[in-house]
Order: sequence, then structure tokens, then C-alpha cells
Amino acid sequence: MEIYSYQQLISNERILKMRTVLYGGITHNHSVPVIVSEKGLVYIGSFNESLQEAKLFVDSKGLFTFQEKSPLLTRALEELDEYLDGIRNEFSTAIDFQWGTPFQQLVWSELLKVPFGNSSNYSEIAIAIGRPKAVRAVGTAIGNNPISIIVPCHRILTKSGHLGGYSGGLSMKETLLKTESISYKA
Repeated sequence: MEIYSYQQLISNERILKMRTVLYGGITHNHSVPVIVSEKGLVYIGSFNESLQEAKLFVDSKGLFTFQEKSPLLTRALEELDEYLDGIRNEFSTAIDFQWGTPFQQLVWSELLKVPFGNSSNYSEIAIAIGRPKAVRAVGTAIGNNPISIIVPCHRILTKSGHLGGYSGGLSMKETLLKTESISYKA
């Protein structure tokens, strides 16, 4: 029998209280991994990314317990499939920005204001959040967006209208822009 000190027991209890339950699944039609907390979406991966790869990203953020079913996960998977099938252009699934810094959360919230079928650029986002000189920091925050597609970082182009970058790869960004009939310079 192992004997634990009072301090170890308190520490273990704290760890268990901090543990968050997450739910993960893959979209039926497009093989995109989705992970939600009890509050909302926390991660959407790229095309053909496995759920195991998505879990590695999440595991780097802390201690989590994974389960496979929740009404929120079911709704998120359905909405994402409908969007990728060209049926849906708005999302109702809640979002949980728990892993972002306050600045990242500000940028990601601004991305949500870029409507379906429209694009913006890094400078416009920087101006919109009141940080016109923080264009590079805005670009970095956009590049670290863990909830791609629904937090539409794919709608952000360079000032000259070119693709710029995309964490899911440029071919995925092109596919998403075509889904929304957004034009860009090649």
C-alpha cells in the first residue's frame, strides 16, 4: 500500500478538478476532426487529419478526459458537414476559446465578424481590433486559430488579395474559399 502525504493528496485533488471532459469525432463526409468541451468548440482540424493527431494537439494543452458522444459534438459535426457540402453558411455551435491569450481571443472574435462569402485582410483585422500597427501579431494569432473553418481564418487574405498562409495547407484554404465563392489572386 502506498502512503501519500497530505500535500500530494491535495495536489492530486486539484489536478482532478482541473481535468476537463472533451468530446471528439470526425465529420462523416469530409474526415475533419472536431473536439468540443462542455462549453463549445475547442478544435477543428484539417482535411484528412486523424482524431489521434487532433488529440495530440489537445493533450499539449493540459489534462483532459476524452469521450465520444455529446449533443454539442453531434451538432458541430453536422453543421461542419453541411457547410462543407455547400448547404450551410452560418454556424450555431458555441465556441470555447479557452486556449487563447486575451489578444488571440480578440483577433479570433473579430474573424467571426467576417461574413460568409466575404474576405478581409490582416491589416483590416488589426484596425478593427484597435491595433493598426499589430499586423504581424494579428497574422500570428490567426495562424494559431485552433477552430478553423467556423472561426473563418480562411477568409483572411493578404492586402494584395493573395492567399497568404493557412495552417491546414493552401489547398484546404482554396477549397474553403471556393465553397464560399470568394475570389483571390493566385
